[in-house]
Amino acid sequence: MMRALIVLIAALGFGAAYGAETGKAAGDYWQATNKSMTDLLSEGYRLVSVVAPNAQLRVFFLSKGASVAKCSEEAVMKNAPPAPPRPGDKAAPSFDPRGFVPDLETKIECSRLTKARR
Repeated sequence: MMRALIVLIAALGFGAAYGAETGKAAGDYWQATNKSMTDLLSEGYRLVSVVAPNAQLRVFFLSKGASVAKCSEEAVMKNAPPAPPRPGDKAAPSFDPRGFVPDLETKIECSRLTKARR
């Protein structure tokens, strides 16, 4: 029960840090890293919380002692649908949205919370 409470408090804290970018207000900042989430987990980081503000984005918060990292996983379209005809064009639209299949790719970026020098 106590562990569940600690995890809940940590998840709420990390969620607030993500949503409000609290680190910037305190002078701390997220520094991008070339490590993957798998690399961070193999270094001893533990998954603490997952925030999904929408269907295309998930943010994973990890911790290791006093260190905090986040990895964002975002689904983006590789191919955009064709542009609709401009107003005044006499040509009939040739695009049928029922036939359009989006090609998605997943972008994953990780960063670590870095303390500002005081």
